[in-house]
Amino acid sequence: METNVDYYGNDIGSVSHVSPEQCCAACTATPGCNYFTFVNLDPQGPTCYMKSAKGTSIRNIGALSGRVIRQATPSPAPVCTIANGEHCGNAQASLCCSSNNYCQPWDNNYYQCVGVPQGCGEFETDTDVIGMDIGSISNIQPWDCCTRCRENPACNYFSFVNTDPQGPTCYMKSSKTSSIRKVGVVSGRAITKP
Repeated sequence: METNVDYYGNDIGSVSHVSPEQCCAACTATPGCNYFTFVNLDPQGPTCYMKSAKGTSIRNIGALSGRVIRQATPSPAPVCTIANGEHCGNAQASLCCSSNNYCQPWDNNYYQCVGVPQGCGEFETDTDVIGMDIGSISNIQPWDCCTRCRENPACNYFSFVNTDPQGPTCYMKSSKTSSIRKVGVVSGRAITKP
């Protein structure tokens, strides 16, 4: 807000006998009102001038001018309805799966919703946890990757690569300091230990 400043012109309406806070609220509630000037020493009494645009700023003792900032209406969270066993994307884009499922990349052309193993969570498709490796296991299924991580006291995170040159490989991690987007990798967290 600017004190002793009047945004001259662009008036779309006025309200008398209000406070500066009520002036701002009136502008917020008025379609097309983006700015306002509250004039305390107006001959009609304290008056709020609602404005479509800022206009020219002029000095006016006792005036208070400001801009209305409207909060954007948040988008509703996506509803994830793709069921276990169904196709959920490919290397270009993956979709979210229904509750207790995640999108598993099998190859660049076929991703499938599969169930989240017990005690596991925070699955991120096409994401690789960088570094912090404490071991790897080859020729393993993705759901076994989390189970093996849960069984290892030092393992808290994992990255599973189905298309690894050594065959499907589970990389166990002590922690997650950073991650990068990497097509074909799914990473997750061992939430509980057996």
